[in-house]
Amino acid sequence: MIDQLAIDNADKNIVYVDHDWPTPTPIRWEVIRHTEEGMGLTWAMVESGQMYSRGVETPEEAIEKYTAMSNYAMAKEALADIKADYYVQDGMVYFKVTVTNLSEVTLSNENNGFVHAFIKETGYKHPTNTSHNAARGVGMTRIESLAIDATGIYYVAFPHRDVNDWENVEAYAFVDYQTEPNGVYNQLNAAKATEVEPVEANITVSPAKTHILAPIGYETLRDVELTVTADEGVEWTVTANQPWVTIDIPEAKGETMVKLSFDKTLIHNGENSVTLYVKDNESDAFAFAQVSIWVEYDTGGWEKMIFPRIYFPVLNTK
Repeated sequence: MIDQLAIDNADKNIVYVDHDWPTPTPIRWEVIRHTEEGMGLTWAMVESGQMYSRGVETPEEAIEKYTAMSNYAMAKEALADIKADYYVQDGMVYFKVTVTNLSEVTLSNENNGFVHAFIKETGYKHPTNTSHNAARGVGMTRIESLAIDATGIYYVAFPHRDVNDWENVEAYAFVDYQTEPNGVYNQLNAAKATEVEPVEANITVSPAKTHILAPIGYETLRDVELTVTADEGVEWTVTANQPWVTIDIPEAKGETMVKLSFDKTLIHNGENSVTLYVKDNESDAFAFAQVSIWVEYDTGGWEKMIFPRIYFPVLNTK
């Protein structure tokens, strides 16, 4: 059904993408999950959760439901102007996204404003996906503050994986925010990204990946130390795409040890992931590191459950 919709609407302002579990934006799934009783799973959503589906029983129901969701997304007004560039280098995808906020809301940490980026491959069904529109890498960064009519530049990076044919890969960026505390998210707009020449690296950060396991009933989380190394004269800034990280930087230039500490009151059970972006203040060069914290919890008998993949099928690309 998703494949057919992608074909039927190929010339329209919509994009379909099939994400594996876990999704790049689990908070949006959690919001939807709590709108109905029981555990539930969300199989499809549009506009960051403005409409969603928990599955269908028949092909006829699928056609009716997903066509209605697609039409809803295509009719929405574009509330942001987005320009995105990207390049691929050493197994990573790097995005530069310029956003002008055309909405009537200031995007910020308070309303969980985010810039998202992903690549997708069409025409090939990967084993972990249910359609021929598979995501091959996803990432996001927070919008700390973007006023109405203001323009900001944001950087996103993530590893790509298992691409069958790069000729069939496309890249996109989109922007959304949370409409109210514990409420659904609203997507402002999306745009197809243009591939550009790689930016010469002048910053590195290590370790690139850190994993922490927190047992049931844990009281503290250990700090994480990262080493940032920059070329001579390069001054840089570190940002995190999650609110539960505090960053301690003695001196943001040269080689410096950066210490990360974590607010456990904002960390949920299961997997928590944060990306740290280390950005050259004078160019588009940046490096990043990822920290994953897995909090063990009593699953109540669900510990062997295999989650199916979840669609974020529709992006408005006016």
